[in-house]
Amino acid sequence: MKDQQDEMMSDDSELNRLFEQYRSACPEMEPSSNFMPSLWEKIEARRGGLWFNFSRVGKNALAVSAVLCLLLLGMNIAMPPQVGASYADALISAGSAEQVDFSEAIRPASPEEPAADQR
Repeated sequence: MKDQQDEMMSDDSELNRLFEQYRSACPEMEPSSNFMPSLWEKIEARRGGLWFNFSRVGKNALAVSAVLCLLLLGMNIAMPPQVGASYADALISAGSAEQVDFSEAIRPASPEEPAADQR
């Protein structure tokens, strides 16, 4: 029992010595009204620089592009598919030589066939 008490006392004395070293290494700071502004000035001074600003802009650009991609993906999924003809099908159905007023310019009439206005 006596040995445990001696061991605890030696641990306490080592801890007290460690605290004393810490107090001597770190100066006492007096709280003042200027404490937080000066602390933030120190933090901003460390953060300031081209690399920090570049990384902040890069992170913001990454977030914006991710949101834009998700928005476009959602719009693509939400929109109903357009069932329609291909471009060539649309051209064919839009007008053939029979439906055009000036079909002679497309297909000249042969001498045996009467002209379109004589029919």
